[in-house]
Amino acid sequence: MVWMAFAVTSAVLASASSILQKELLQNHFRSYYAVYAMGGLTQLLFSTGIVLVFGDLWELPAWVLLAGLALGAFNALVSIAIIKGFSMEDVSRVVPIIDSYPMFVVLLGVLFLGESLHMLQWLAAVAIMLGATLASAPEGGQGGRLRLGRAVFLLLLASAGIAVYNVSAKALLDYSSFWDLFALTFFGGAPVFLAAGVRREARQEIIATLAHPRKRTYLFALLQTCGFCAFIVWFLAVNEGPGGLVSIVTSMRPVLVLAYIMASRWLLALLEHRSLSLRAYRRQIAAAGLVTLGVAAIAAG
Repeated sequence: MVWMAFAVTSAVLASASSILQKELLQNHFRSYYAVYAMGGLTQLLFSTGIVLVFGDLWELPAWVLLAGLALGAFNALVSIAIIKGFSMEDVSRVVPIIDSYPMFVVLLGVLFLGESLHMLQWLAAVAIMLGATLASAPEGGQGGRLRLGRAVFLLLLASAGIAVYNVSAKALLDYSSFWDLFALTFFGGAPVFLAAGVRREARQEIIATLAHPRKRTYLFALLQTCGFCAFIVWFLAVNEGPGGLVSIVTSMRPVLVLAYIMASRWLLALLEHRSLSLRAYRRQIAAAGLVTLGVAAIAAG
């Protein structure tokens, strides 16, 4: 299953992007919008390079061009909506809502793309989703109950939006090459992200970052590289395999991020000659086990 290898690789790269993004936003940038505006610049560079090397965009039907651009703009708006939702509510409470998007993808794939899952794959999907939700849940019951407010509604819409993007991209691959659609979505998303940089505080940070390269500049470059590669490999996975199952496998991102955090803690404890009990990590181990079983079941099926 080539698509499975692509999907797992995409999840690993996306996890690295999440870790880098968290580091940048917490310790290096004051404005979320600066990061997204700089991302828009990077998208323009990447997509232009793709067109020069691989692209034959102008041979595509006009409706495919417009659909690809619109899909990219839509995906950018979904990304900004997610950040807005995070700013309205505690992140640990709302991450499980975002990570529910694969179930929307499965349902839309069954309804509109003619995809089908047998019983083992449905059970595997449930196991992966439970594991991802368990990995995203706050430790020790911190944060209380999730309030059904504006943030939750916004994030549910964003989760459904991710699913719409996934299914639409899968459908457009029947009319466009992988590289052409990839470039089109980046061209479509770039103006939306660049518009975020109009804010004064974002503009000042962008100028400072580009004019005086330092640690955050290099971290941003690494973030964009990981994100770019994750997106490419995800497109390859969707091109080769069923969109619903690809999304389910890539939803293991929270578990991979959690594994990184656990490994960091264990390494720090080792360096400080402290011992860590496995009892403190029962939830994390259970989450990893559920996701591993789910991925294995899908691979076996």
